[in-house]
Amino acid sequence: MNRKYTCIFIVLIFTSLSGSANATDLTLCYDKPAQDWEKEALPIGNGRMGAMLFGGLETDRIQFNEISLWTGNEDVMGAYQAFGNLYIHLSGPGGNVTDYLRELDLSRGEARVSYKTGGVTYKRVYFASHPAQVIVIHLGADKPGFYTGEIELSDMHEAPTVVEGNSITSSGAFTLRMAGRRRRDRTSETERSQSQASEKTMYYESQVIVLNEGGEINVNGNKIAFEKCNSLNILLGTGTSYILDYKKKFMGDNPHNNLTAQMKSTSTKSFKQLYDEHIKDYLSLFGRVNLDLGESSPECRDLTTDKRIEVYATEGKDPGLEAMLFQYGRYLLMSCSRDTLPANLQGLWNDRNNPPWNADYHTNINIEMNYWPAEPANLSECHLRLFDMIMALRPVYRKATAVEFPPPDGNPMRGWTVRTESNPFGNMSYVWNMGGSAWYAHHFWEHYAFTLDKDFLKNTAYPMMKEIC
Repeated sequence: MNRKYTCIFIVLIFTSLSGSANATDLTLCYDKPAQDWEKEALPIGNGRMGAMLFGGLETDRIQFNEISLWTGNEDVMGAYQAFGNLYIHLSGPGGNVTDYLRELDLSRGEARVSYKTGGVTYKRVYFASHPAQVIVIHLGADKPGFYTGEIELSDMHEAPTVVEGNSITSSGAFTLRMAGRRRRDRTSETERSQSQASEKTMYYESQVIVLNEGGEINVNGNKIAFEKCNSLNILLGTGTSYILDYKKKFMGDNPHNNLTAQMKSTSTKSFKQLYDEHIKDYLSLFGRVNLDLGESSPECRDLTTDKRIEVYATEGKDPGLEAMLFQYGRYLLMSCSRDTLPANLQGLWNDRNNPPWNADYHTNINIEMNYWPAEPANLSECHLRLFDMIMALRPVYRKATAVEFPPPDGNPMRGWTVRTESNPFGNMSYVWNMGGSAWYAHHFWEHYAFTLDKDFLKNTAYPMMKEIC
């Protein structure tokens, strides 16, 4: 595993701590927009969809992913793919920018940006809603009519973007739609036609709905333009044709119809409705655990998070930062392991189509390390995605193991194991990790040990552990 990408998951190791905590030190904060994707942008996610937020002033970049967008299949490793970028281009009233603040509030699962310019205070709120299955962005200001600009949707695989909606409206909605397909047996080919799906094709689509209050929105080529709006609600949804079903070769329906219906339903809700649903759902998981390691000094707490980390590296003595690290680990696991597939090597967040180690499921420690905190940090439900994938891929693992290790007596192979690299279609590569399946089995046992769920033990964990043994 490339060391450059270990930072997100090293965080998760620390979540085996326990204790009670106050509600302080749960917000990461910065005084300038992000430039670097890995070290500065802030992650949000609802388990299936994720985004890295940059908080730019003239252009705000939201780089987004869907956890099942892969090339590859049972015979080819492929790689986890970046999905696309949503750009919000803003033309403000001018003047110097002051009081810039970019935050990630772990206590509410939301990111925020605020700043002042030209006598106006601007505020943005971002969150990835699990109930609505969309990323929500709200742009507001303390004075009416000050939002003018354009919204652009960009695909990482050169699929075209189309705009759907009326020619001009003061109270309606416009949709940006981006659809394409990827060859699963070759990572370099992009196909745009909507012909009949095959087992070597994965279909994907994203949609963005823009809702305005005040002002006007219009079409400008393949962008949505808005002028003199009081506020904007932007909804981003994605889907792929992947399903976790070996019998169907992991290929489901084109996501267009389901995604369109979902986006239409979500667009009828107000920002407050979406926000309240998100908070209730988020706190049902995050709010279970507190950690109090002691109070940090006011001087530490007044620093931005990047400066605070620099001071800690030389001086230490910042228990609030350590508690934040614990909760940040829980936040990341929640954000990338609630739907469809478990956390891969980069979790859910990925900005390239040739990521290190393919952003795969690395069985020699990495996927296990991702899930060590699941039970001690009271996030058992997030553990289930790992079990779902292992159970679904067992038929492929059995076949590969039988071919590699034929019994000398000619009898059928008993049990199975895995190689170090693996993908969500069952393909494996690199060296055989002989203890990998036993390591998987230990996770099944840990889930039972913490939950005492006898149905899970009887119907899922024990049969799987027995087969491996």
